[in-house]
Amino acid sequence: MDRDTALVIEAHRRAAGRHPEDDGRKQLPLLKVLLRGYTEVTRVSAIAVALGLPLHARYAVALLCGSDAERSATDPAREVRDGMELHWCPQEDSLAVVALLGDRSAEDLAAAMPTAPGLRGGVSTVVSGLMELGRAREFAQLALNSCSADGEVARLADRLPGAFILARPDLAQEFAAQALGPVLEADPVERDQLLATLAAWLDCQGSTEEAGKRLYCHRNTVLNRLRRLERLTGRLLARPRDVVDLAFALESHRLTSRKSS
Repeated sequence: MDRDTALVIEAHRRAAGRHPEDDGRKQLPLLKVLLRGYTEVTRVSAIAVALGLPLHARYAVALLCGSDAERSATDPAREVRDGMELHWCPQEDSLAVVALLGDRSAEDLAAAMPTAPGLRGGVSTVVSGLMELGRAREFAQLALNSCSADGEVARLADRLPGAFILARPDLAQEFAAQALGPVLEADPVERDQLLATLAAWLDCQGSTEEAGKRLYCHRNTVLNRLRRLERLTGRLLARPRDVVDLAFALESHRLTSRKSS
Protein backbone atom coordinates (compact mmCIF):
# COMPACT_ATOMS: atom_id res chain seq x y z
CA MET A 1 0.00 0.00 0.00
CA ASP A 2 2.88 2.38 0.81
CA ARG A 3 4.46 1.70 -2.57
CA ASP A 4 1.20 2.07 -4.49
CA THR A 5 0.33 5.29 -2.69
CA ALA A 6 3.74 6.78 -3.47
CA LEU A 7 3.28 5.89 -7.13
CA VAL A 8 -0.20 7.43 -7.19
CA ILE A 9 1.08 10.66 -5.62
CA GLU A 10 3.92 10.91 -8.12
CA ALA A 11 1.61 10.16 -11.04
CA HIS A 12 -0.79 12.80 -9.74
CA ARG A 13 1.94 15.43 -9.62
CA ARG A 14 3.09 14.62 -13.16
CA ALA A 15 -0.45 14.67 -14.54
CA ALA A 16 -1.67 17.74 -12.65
CA GLY A 17 -0.55 20.15 -15.34
CA ARG A 18 -2.49 18.32 -18.04
CA HIS A 19 -5.88 18.98 -16.43
CA PRO A 20 -7.81 22.17 -15.81
CA GLU A 21 -6.77 23.57 -12.46
CA ASP A 22 -10.19 23.28 -10.89
CA ASP A 23 -11.79 20.18 -12.46
CA GLY A 24 -11.04 18.01 -9.42
CA ARG A 25 -10.66 14.80 -11.42
CA LYS A 26 -6.95 14.50 -10.68
CA GLN A 27 -7.88 13.99 -7.02
CA LEU A 28 -10.00 10.88 -7.53
CA PRO A 29 -7.31 8.16 -7.21
CA LEU A 30 -6.01 9.74 -4.01
CA LEU A 31 -9.48 10.10 -2.54
CA LYS A 32 -10.16 6.44 -3.27
CA VAL A 33 -7.03 5.50 -1.31
CA LEU A 34 -8.30 7.44 1.71
CA LEU A 35 -11.83 6.06 1.42
CA ARG A 36 -10.39 2.53 1.53
CA GLY A 37 -9.12 3.35 5.03
CA TYR A 38 -5.45 4.17 4.47
CA THR A 39 -4.06 5.74 7.69
CA GLU A 40 -0.25 5.79 7.50
CA VAL A 41 0.35 9.31 8.76
CA THR A 42 3.30 10.29 6.54
CA ARG A 43 1.59 9.15 3.35
CA VAL A 44 -1.75 10.67 4.31
CA SER A 45 0.03 13.97 4.98
CA ALA A 46 1.55 13.78 1.48
CA ILE A 47 -1.87 13.01 0.03
CA ALA A 48 -3.31 16.02 1.86
CA VAL A 49 -0.69 18.26 0.25
CA ALA A 50 -1.34 16.75 -3.18
CA LEU A 51 -5.08 17.24 -2.80
CA GLY A 52 -4.82 20.72 -1.33
CA LEU A 53 -6.99 19.65 1.60
CA PRO A 54 -6.33 20.17 5.32
CA LEU A 55 -5.15 17.06 7.14
CA HIS A 56 -7.16 17.96 10.22
CA ALA A 57 -10.62 19.44 9.61
CA ARG A 58 -14.29 18.54 9.83
CA TYR A 59 -15.18 16.00 7.14
CA ALA A 60 -18.13 13.74 6.40
CA VAL A 61 -18.79 11.15 3.71
CA ALA A 62 -22.02 10.49 1.83
CA LEU A 63 -22.76 7.45 -0.31
CA LEU A 64 -25.36 7.41 -3.06
CA CYS A 65 -26.61 4.19 -4.62
CA GLY A 66 -29.11 3.47 -7.37
CA SER A 67 -29.76 3.95 -11.03
CA ASP A 68 -29.27 7.72 -10.76
CA ALA A 69 -26.01 7.56 -8.74
CA GLU A 70 -23.83 8.61 -11.65
CA ARG A 71 -21.80 11.63 -12.68
CA SER A 72 -21.40 12.51 -16.34
CA ALA A 73 -18.05 13.28 -17.91
CA THR A 74 -18.93 16.97 -17.89
CA ASP A 75 -19.99 17.16 -14.22
CA PRO A 76 -17.37 18.69 -11.92
CA ALA A 77 -15.65 16.28 -9.57
CA ARG A 78 -15.17 19.12 -7.09
CA GLU A 79 -17.59 21.89 -6.26
CA VAL A 80 -18.62 24.23 -3.47
CA ARG A 81 -22.23 23.91 -2.43
CA ASP A 82 -23.96 25.60 0.52
CA GLY A 83 -20.62 26.48 2.08
CA MET A 84 -19.23 22.92 1.80
CA GLU A 85 -16.44 21.73 -0.49
CA LEU A 86 -17.73 18.52 -2.11
CA HIS A 87 -15.53 15.96 -3.85
CA TRP A 88 -17.50 13.43 -5.92
CA CYS A 89 -15.72 10.08 -6.12
CA PRO A 90 -17.21 7.13 -8.07
CA GLN A 91 -16.95 3.74 -6.33
CA GLU A 92 -17.53 0.25 -7.69
CA ASP A 93 -21.20 0.10 -6.66
CA SER A 94 -21.95 3.63 -5.45
CA LEU A 95 -20.98 7.27 -5.63
CA ALA A 96 -19.05 8.69 -2.67
CA VAL A 97 -19.03 12.34 -1.70
CA VAL A 98 -16.21 13.57 0.53
CA ALA A 99 -17.30 16.83 2.13
CA LEU A 100 -15.04 19.39 3.76
CA LEU A 101 -17.73 20.80 6.02
CA GLY A 102 -16.23 23.95 7.47
CA ASP A 103 -18.83 25.08 10.00
CA ARG A 104 -21.65 23.09 8.38
CA SER A 105 -23.12 19.84 9.71
CA ALA A 106 -23.79 16.32 8.47
CA GLU A 107 -27.44 17.33 8.33
CA ASP A 108 -26.52 20.11 5.89
CA LEU A 109 -24.64 17.56 3.78
CA ALA A 110 -27.68 15.27 3.72
CA ALA A 111 -29.87 18.18 2.61
CA ALA A 112 -27.44 18.96 -0.22
CA MET A 113 -27.57 15.44 -1.65
CA PRO A 114 -29.70 14.82 -4.76
CA THR A 115 -32.91 12.85 -4.36
CA ALA A 116 -34.64 10.78 -7.03
CA PRO A 117 -37.07 7.82 -7.11
CA GLY A 118 -34.26 5.38 -7.93
CA LEU A 119 -31.71 6.81 -5.51
CA ARG A 120 -30.80 6.07 -1.88
CA GLY A 121 -28.20 7.82 0.24
CA GLY A 122 -26.35 7.48 3.52
CA VAL A 123 -24.41 10.17 5.39
CA SER A 124 -21.75 9.53 8.03
CA THR A 125 -21.20 11.38 11.25
CA VAL A 126 -18.56 14.12 11.29
CA VAL A 127 -14.92 12.99 11.52
CA SER A 128 -11.90 15.10 12.39
CA GLY A 129 -9.51 14.54 9.50
CA LEU A 130 -8.48 12.77 6.32
CA MET A 131 -7.14 9.78 8.24
CA GLU A 132 -10.71 8.99 9.32
CA LEU A 133 -12.29 8.99 5.87
CA GLY A 134 -12.26 5.18 5.72
CA ARG A 135 -14.23 5.01 8.96
CA ALA A 136 -16.59 7.71 7.71
CA ARG A 137 -17.21 5.69 4.55
CA GLU A 138 -18.11 2.64 6.65
CA PHE A 139 -20.52 4.79 8.66
CA ALA A 140 -22.09 6.15 5.48
CA GLN A 141 -22.52 2.57 4.21
CA LEU A 142 -24.34 1.59 7.41
CA ALA A 143 -26.64 4.60 7.04
CA LEU A 144 -27.24 3.71 3.39
CA ASN A 145 -28.09 0.11 4.31
CA SER A 146 -30.70 1.36 6.78
CA CYS A 147 -32.74 3.05 4.04
CA SER A 148 -36.14 1.45 3.61
CA ALA A 149 -37.28 3.21 0.43
CA ASP A 150 -35.90 4.84 -2.70
CA GLY A 151 -35.57 8.60 -2.55
CA GLU A 152 -34.36 8.48 1.06
CA VAL A 153 -31.11 9.97 2.38
CA ALA A 154 -30.37 8.62 5.86
CA ARG A 155 -28.02 10.15 8.41
CA LEU A 156 -26.16 7.72 10.65
CA ALA A 157 -26.84 9.97 13.65
CA ASP A 158 -30.57 9.25 13.17
CA ARG A 159 -30.08 5.50 12.66
CA LEU A 160 -27.62 4.46 15.38
CA PRO A 161 -29.67 1.53 16.78
CA GLY A 162 -30.12 0.24 13.24
CA ALA A 163 -26.40 0.72 12.61
CA PHE A 164 -25.57 -1.56 15.53
CA ILE A 165 -27.89 -4.16 14.02
CA LEU A 166 -26.48 -3.87 10.51
CA ALA A 167 -22.91 -3.95 11.79
CA ARG A 168 -23.51 -7.38 13.39
CA PRO A 169 -26.58 -8.91 11.76
CA ASP A 170 -25.67 -12.35 13.14
CA LEU A 171 -25.95 -11.11 16.74
CA ALA A 172 -29.07 -9.11 15.88
CA GLN A 173 -30.78 -12.22 14.50
CA GLU A 174 -29.79 -14.16 17.61
CA PHE A 175 -31.25 -11.45 19.86
CA ALA A 176 -34.47 -11.30 17.84
CA ALA A 177 -34.80 -15.09 18.09
CA GLN A 178 -34.35 -14.97 21.87
CA ALA A 179 -36.75 -12.08 22.50
CA LEU A 180 -39.41 -12.86 19.87
CA GLY A 181 -38.81 -16.54 19.16
CA PRO A 182 -42.33 -17.92 19.84
CA VAL A 183 -43.86 -15.02 17.90
CA LEU A 184 -41.59 -15.59 14.91
CA GLU A 185 -42.45 -19.29 14.95
CA ALA A 186 -46.22 -18.67 15.03
CA ASP A 187 -48.55 -18.99 12.07
CA PRO A 188 -47.50 -16.37 9.48
CA VAL A 189 -50.82 -14.53 9.70
CA GLU A 190 -50.68 -14.30 13.49
CA ARG A 191 -46.95 -13.50 13.43
CA ASP A 192 -47.44 -10.56 11.08
CA GLN A 193 -50.42 -9.29 13.09
CA LEU A 194 -48.52 -9.38 16.37
CA LEU A 195 -45.42 -7.73 14.95
CA ALA A 196 -47.45 -5.02 13.21
CA THR A 197 -49.41 -4.38 16.40
CA LEU A 198 -46.25 -4.10 18.50
CA ALA A 199 -44.73 -1.72 15.93
CA ALA A 200 -47.86 0.46 15.87
CA TRP A 201 -48.07 0.51 19.68
CA LEU A 202 -44.42 1.60 19.92
CA ASP A 203 -44.84 4.24 17.21
CA CYS A 204 -47.91 5.60 18.99
CA GLN A 205 -46.07 6.04 22.30
CA GLY A 206 -47.89 3.16 23.95
CA SER A 207 -51.39 4.38 23.10
CA THR A 208 -53.67 1.46 22.25
CA GLU A 209 -56.33 3.85 20.94
CA GLU A 210 -53.95 5.53 18.49
CA ALA A 211 -52.48 2.16 17.50
CA GLY A 212 -56.00 0.92 16.78
CA LYS A 213 -56.63 3.88 14.48
CA ARG A 214 -53.43 3.15 12.62
CA LEU A 215 -54.29 -0.54 12.27
CA TYR A 216 -58.02 0.09 11.54
CA CYS A 217 -59.17 -1.98 14.48
CA HIS A 218 -60.66 -1.42 17.96
CA ARG A 219 -58.34 -0.63 20.85
CA ASN A 220 -59.52 -3.83 22.57
CA THR A 221 -58.19 -5.80 19.59
CA VAL A 222 -54.84 -4.10 20.09
CA LEU A 223 -54.91 -4.98 23.80
CA ASN A 224 -55.74 -8.61 23.07
CA ARG A 225 -52.89 -8.92 20.56
CA LEU A 226 -50.42 -7.31 22.97
CA ARG A 227 -51.47 -9.69 25.73
CA ARG A 228 -50.98 -12.59 23.35
CA LEU A 229 -47.49 -11.27 22.52
CA GLU A 230 -46.69 -11.01 26.24
CA ARG A 231 -47.78 -14.61 26.83
CA LEU A 232 -45.68 -15.89 23.93
CA THR A 233 -42.52 -13.96 24.80
CA GLY A 234 -42.75 -13.96 28.59
CA ARG A 235 -42.07 -10.23 28.59
CA LEU A 236 -44.34 -7.53 29.98
CA LEU A 237 -44.98 -4.23 28.24
CA ALA A 238 -45.43 -2.63 31.66
CA ARG A 239 -41.72 -3.25 32.36
CA PRO A 240 -39.49 -0.63 30.64
CA ARG A 241 -36.57 -3.05 30.23
CA ASP A 242 -38.82 -5.55 28.47
CA VAL A 243 -40.14 -2.81 26.18
CA VAL A 244 -36.55 -1.90 25.24
CA ASP A 245 -35.75 -5.55 24.48
CA LEU A 246 -38.86 -6.03 22.37
CA ALA A 247 -38.35 -2.79 20.46
CA PHE A 248 -34.73 -3.66 19.65
CA ALA A 249 -35.67 -7.23 18.73
CA LEU A 250 -38.42 -5.96 16.43
CA GLU A 251 -36.00 -3.62 14.64
CA SER A 252 -33.42 -6.41 14.44
CA HIS A 253 -35.93 -8.71 12.81
CA ARG A 254 -37.09 -6.02 10.38
CA LEU A 255 -33.62 -4.99 9.22
CA THR A 256 -32.01 -8.42 9.04
CA SER A 257 -35.03 -9.92 7.25
CA ARG A 258 -34.95 -7.15 4.65
CA LYS A 259 -31.17 -7.49 4.19
CA SER A 260 -31.38 -11.27 3.70
CA SER A 261 -34.21 -10.92 1.18
